[in-house]
Formats: sequence, structure tokens, C-alpha cells
Amino acid sequence: MFILNLEINNYGLFKTNDNFKINNFNIPDNENEGSGLNILVGENGCGKTTILDAISSAMLDYKADAFKLTEINNIKENTEIIINSDKEFNVNGIFPKSNFDAIGFKFVGKIRNLVNKSHLLSPVVSEQYYISKNPDKPAATSPELRVNVPNSFGSKRYNEKVKNIILYKDRTVKDFAERKLAYISSSDKVYETVLNKECVNIYDRVTPLDFWVCILAFTFDLNFDVKYNIVKENDYINILIDRFDYKDKETKSRMENIRNIVNKFIYEKI
Repeated sequence: MFILNLEINNYGLFKTNDNFKINNFNIPDNENEGSGLNILVGENGCGKTTILDAISSAMLDYKADAFKLTEINNIKENTEIIINSDKEFNVNGIFPKSNFDAIGFKFVGKIRNLVNKSHLLSPVVSEQYYISKNPDKPAATSPELRVNVPNSFGSKRYNEKVKNIILYKDRTVKDFAERKLAYISSSDKVYETVLNKECVNIYDRVTPLDFWVCILAFTFDLNFDVKYNIVKENDYINILIDRFDYKDKETKSRMENIRNIVNKFIYEKI
């Protein structure tokens, strides 16, 4: 299954009356080289990243849950993102032995109606829906269409085997993030924790580099020798550390110390 069409309304810089649509995405034909390749080209601020975020908001749970007030262009209107697939797919119903065919996904985000103001709530609410092939069944108001409603056994109703694996890379954002991280140092607390060969407490992470170092420190919590072998054989530690060109001399020295400590720890465990 591949994305065929996309419609964005009142999301990011796209206004409702813009009627922004992308029709007929290139779909792989398994014959011609480059078929299925879709490239977004435009100046900064024109909406390339917004398009990618819109796609993931309609299809990925964590992205929909992270929907923010600032992503709504006009707070008086709902945000709506519609994705149509090139093929229909089957969705299990809430109850056993029930199902329906879907032809896409729909995301809706809006301002929360604060009936009870005594509770601290997010100012926005969002929901992901399946778009049924039959517009009358399930009914438009049926919970069957809500993506996050599980079946009676508590499991997801969408066949993961046919679900798109969404992997996109915005080069501008990625390159900027890596350049910025190259100039940031880790905090003393996190660095000392790694020197003591301990995992980093999540509450001790302060700088962006602390989160990167935290991944390296997970090595100290591996339980089986075979895992250490996998880390060593694939050279994971060196790959992670060499990902950035550290500009700060102290940071570069610290990362080299972390490299030596973690690698030595692995060798001793094998």
C-alpha cells in the first residue's frame, strides 16, 4: 500500500481555503528505475517539512499525540488531513469477526472545549480515523473508524503487515541539528556517570548531547554476552560517537574518554 493523494487543511502554514492537495504521488511500478520517488523542492519556509509532518500525523500514533496548538493555522477551525491509499486495506472491527475495507486515513485536530476548567488539560485534542470504502458503513460517528480504539482483545485492528513504514529525512533539519549538536557539550553529571560505568538517570539529562551520551551508557545495562558481541561486531559505539564532528575541545576529549571506557567495558564482558 502506498500513499496516492494528500489533502491538508488548516495545518501549519496551509490555510483551510488554500485547498492544498497533492494528487497522484509517484508509486513504485517495480519496472522503471526511480519509480515511486517523490521529491519536495522549495525555498525555506514554503511548507516542505509541514507536508511530511502532516503525513505522519495522519498515520503515526505518536505524531498525532504530539499535536500542538501552534500547528493550527486558524484556531476557529478544525485541522484536517486526508490521505488516500492506492489500494484498499482491511481493518478488523471492534468486535470479533467484524471488519471493513478502508481506503485511507484522516486526522482531525481542534481546540478543546473546556467544559470543566478546574483540571489542567491540553488546549487541543486530536484523533486519527480510517476512511471507509463504504461511506455509510461504518457510520461516520462510529468508534469503528477511530484508529486508536482497539478490538475486544485489546490489540490493534489494522494489519501491520500492510502498513506503510514511514521513513523520511528532511535534510535541512537534519543537517542543522547535527551542526548544532557538534558545538554542545555534555553536562558534568552525565559525564561522571559514564566514567563510573553506570546508566544515566533521565532526570540528569540537561543538554542535547546528554541524550546522545545516554544511548552509549545503555551498554552498561546489557544482560547477555551475545548482546555485547553484537555491539562489538557492528562497531555501534564508534559509529555513534563518530556521527558528529565535535568542535569543542573539551567535548571532543570527553567523547574520546567515553569511547575508551565503553569499548573497554564491552571487551571485558566478552
